[in-house]
Amino acid sequence: MFDFTLIHDKLIIAVVVSGPAAIPLILIGVSLLVAWPLIFKKLCRKESGWDALAVRFPAATTLTLGETYKQQTGIIGNNCYEQGFDVQLTPDGVRIRSSFARQTPILVPWASIRTVSSGRFILVLTVDYENKLEFHLPSIVSAVVKEHVPAERWQKRVSLIETV
Repeated sequence: MFDFTLIHDKLIIAVVVSGPAAIPLILIGVSLLVAWPLIFKKLCRKESGWDALAVRFPAATTLTLGETYKQQTGIIGNNCYEQGFDVQLTPDGVRIRSSFARQTPILVPWASIRTVSSGRFILVLTVDYENKLEFHLPSIVSAVVKEHVPAERWQKRVSLIETV
């Protein structure tokens, strides 16, 4: 049976099931809720090409030093992953762990940073890679990044907010 309900000018269609058919449908629904995060992570990993990045920029398995900036935004190809990465600045480069492939971090060497765009609040690190690959960091890390990336690779990024 279908139940049609109007809530705040939006039509909500609910399936109301009772009797012996309810148990299998409830089990299927719970299974989908449990499996969805795993399916989503697998789709993100495939869509982003993370495995190819891990081959191109392998990270050492040893513990690295440096502060970790959690839930940073990154762009891979045409996909923007809001708060999808933990970024750590190390002496060897930028170590990145994605939320959808936590066990496979990458290490982008400082020499592979093509440009650094600086704004008032963020730095955008663009990686020399065949697809678009950018990671955002808070501007407080500017001094550390300047130690490793030559001045000719720095760009001033001016946003509309900063021009006001």
